[in-house]
Amino acid sequence: MKMIRWLIPILFMLLCSAHAEIYRSVDEEGNITLSSQPPPGSKGSPVKLSPINTVDGSNSSNSTNRTDSSAANEDEESNPNYNSIDINQPEDGATIRNNSGNVTITLALKPALQTSHTVHLMVDGDEIASGAFTTFQLNNVDRGTHEVSAEVKDADGETLIKTDSISFSLLRAHVN
Repeated sequence: MKMIRWLIPILFMLLCSAHAEIYRSVDEEGNITLSSQPPPGSKGSPVKLSPINTVDGSNSSNSTNRTDSSAANEDEESNPNYNSIDINQPEDGATIRNNSGNVTITLALKPALQTSHTVHLMVDGDEIASGAFTTFQLNNVDRGTHEVSAEVKDADGETLIKTDSISFSLLRAHVN
């Protein structure tokens, strides 16, 4: 019973703070400050926040929705039309300084990768990784210039779309 007495005020404070205003102020040096308290001297202005995004996580028991959804997935699988695939990171011609030889390769694929498709990453002409993701972390890459490309393949191994090759140079400290 004592716990409930403490729980109710705490819940009330949390609910009240969820509707509190946020104030924005800029000092003489151009630094922006956000606060839940209005700044002294009315130099701040309230910030209008957009509504919080929410997703209904409940499972639908409506069989019509599930049938429509599976039909859409089948259409996607039978008609894999990718609009584009690009290597976003690193940029073509980039120089990366990392003594551990770690390089992150990030791809942009539109539309998103479909269920039975995989991305295959090639570095210097050799496939070094594949999977159902568009970000690859390479470790212990040798210093020098490297060429990177990627392609999406279906379950039968057929290439559906591929990137243009880009190159990057990796600089690593040399210790004698």
